[in-house]
Amino acid sequence: MNPTGGPRAPSISNMILDTLLRAERHRIVFECVSGSRAYGTANDASDTDVRGVFAQSIEELVAIAPPPALVAAFKAPAAYHHYLRMAQGVHAEHLGADPVRLKKLFSVLRPLLACRWIRHAGSHPPTALLAAPWVSDHERGMIAELEAAKAMAGEGERVVLQAAVREWLESELLNATDAATRLRSSAEMRAESLDRLMVEVVAAAWA
Repeated sequence: MNPTGGPRAPSISNMILDTLLRAERHRIVFECVSGSRAYGTANDASDTDVRGVFAQSIEELVAIAPPPALVAAFKAPAAYHHYLRMAQGVHAEHLGADPVRLKKLFSVLRPLLACRWIRHAGSHPPTALLAAPWVSDHERGMIAELEAAKAMAGEGERVVLQAAVREWLESELLNATDAATRLRSSAEMRAESLDRLMVEVVAAAWA
């Protein structure tokens, strides 16, 4: 199964997916390409990130601790905190000082735009974040230049960020952090409630 319509690029992810497909208790129900190849920012050195959904037993589903991405699938405020933590973590670890990897820059930029989408739309962000009316033409131009630079750069190549780009990142991080105080914390979604919901959803689907 390949919803993208084209042949799969050979990768470790595909090997893992093929193993899951052959396994007795796991069935792939959805698979898609994500990351830089989905966003159109990949270069020749980029890997192929594949995401998907596979069915497990109810016992397996409720036995695992829900990861942030699973929690984010249920409520937009929880998704906001997930994206914000992602942006804060990558920024602190990889973008504190020049030179920086452009790949890491986009690992901050996209979550920040996702946070902005949630603040304005109150819903889960799509892949095409730049089409939103609350993204200015200036920002679109800045991001387009960064995408072009990333496409030409090697996977591990480092660059010095322009002062305007760094100022935008820090300002957007500050705005996103300030707005987070007005949103319900994802910690309020208790694991027990999520487990019960998962049992109900899966049991209904297999009934």
